[in-house]
Amino acid sequence: MQLNYVEPENIKVNPDAIINNKQIGEKNHPVIVVDDFLLDPHKFISEYVEPTPLVLNTLDSKSLMPGWIGQVPNRFYEIDSAVTQLLDLYTDFDIPEEEIEDHIWNYQINVIHGGCKCARKCIQPHVDPAMMAFVLYLNEDDQQGGTGFYRHSEAGDMNLENVDKSFKRTSDYWKYKEWQFEKMRDTRDEYIDFDSDLMDDAWEEYHYEPMKFNRLILYPAYIFHSSIMKIDWYVENPRVSLSGFIDKSYFTE
Repeated sequence: MQLNYVEPENIKVNPDAIINNKQIGEKNHPVIVVDDFLLDPHKFISEYVEPTPLVLNTLDSKSLMPGWIGQVPNRFYEIDSAVTQLLDLYTDFDIPEEEIEDHIWNYQINVIHGGCKCARKCIQPHVDPAMMAFVLYLNEDDQQGGTGFYRHSEAGDMNLENVDKSFKRTSDYWKYKEWQFEKMRDTRDEYIDFDSDLMDDAWEEYHYEPMKFNRLILYPAYIFHSSIMKIDWYVENPRVSLSGFIDKSYFTE
């Protein structure tokens, strides 16, 4: 029996990581890009990413991730603390120093294979059911694509339904829902080539962050975004990343 004994405390954030703070979109949404984020990303991959069981996402799942998902139960204290400090330093969230260590992020490994089909709804930009999110790119060799941020022609660049119930009473929300009903209702579950070029023409990409090994991108979970994918990318080896999410309750209660 080969057991995987690990110590999450040994996963360290690089103190010399390079931070680039940006503001994007109609509301100057904060997007923080951190290069060389982990001190030893190979250790993280071998001890946590590679041993994690992956489950194929299905159409009946609430997640729109068109690939394989692995839940990471461990808490990585330095990752939690570092990303929370980024929020405190570079966003409007004011987090008292004594509460930095209390913020817990939920982790998920995402694995995407190219050259395959996916449901049409999975290609459309989306928002996540969280307040903030990050993606940490873990492909060392094949580094094509990245993360795109989008504006909807009728509804703008964000959907706050997961963090503010009152947003469901706005015209932007109902314009988005009308688009979903008119354009996506009958086709959202159709299988098509997994290629970002096939997303509906209602979407306009206004910002793009390219993939780079050990690069972390932190952004509001409520702005429309999507993984950039082409049908002939990641056919030999899949696209692998770690996603992190933090609930709205840390900031609204």
